[in-house]
Amino acid sequence: MVKFDKNYIINSLSDSSNLTMKDYEEIEKISKDFSYFLPSKLLMLLILKNNDVIEYYKKLNEFSIQFIDRKFLKKTIEDGRSNNEIKEVFEDIEIINSAEENSFLDWILKTKSIKNQDILDSENRWQELNLSNLKVSSRSLKKITKEDYMTETLAKVYVKQEKYKEAMKAYKILSLKYPEKISLFANQIKDLKKRLKNE
Repeated sequence: MVKFDKNYIINSLSDSSNLTMKDYEEIEKISKDFSYFLPSKLLMLLILKNNDVIEYYKKLNEFSIQFIDRKFLKKTIEDGRSNNEIKEVFEDIEIINSAEENSFLDWILKTKSIKNQDILDSENRWQELNLSNLKVSSRSLKKITKEDYMTETLAKVYVKQEKYKEAMKAYKILSLKYPEKISLFANQIKDLKKRLKNE
């Protein structure tokens, strides 16, 4: 039985020549139990390659899909890696104790807090930037009058509310604003005058 631990993985990846098909069966069991544990799959590939097994290419196609860095996979299988490179990878990985569970409050306490002053400073910088790039048009400096927001829809609303005088004013303003529709607005004004006489 293979003692599958960190040292075994490092030693096996650095020198896979002494791995046998018996080791392959043990590693395959571990690989089935932990399907996302990629070093076990890599060891399986190395064993198959070293023993010239026909199944090697089939497994290589299956496993290459799961590896994120395929250049690493290719280099490891073809050239082999030095022991130092493998140790560097394992030193970067933190060992996580699965028995240790943190509550939500513990998790929040572990995260780095952002100071309110930093947030205010960043907001002030954005406001200064926006104000300096803002171009003020001459129209925005003028006082907005009732004529500026007059639309056909507003005129129709006045008609539905039976505010015929205001609707007539709206259509007169619209005829000045949109001279291409002057005949339409003139007809609307005539209809409104008839309605006023009928009341």
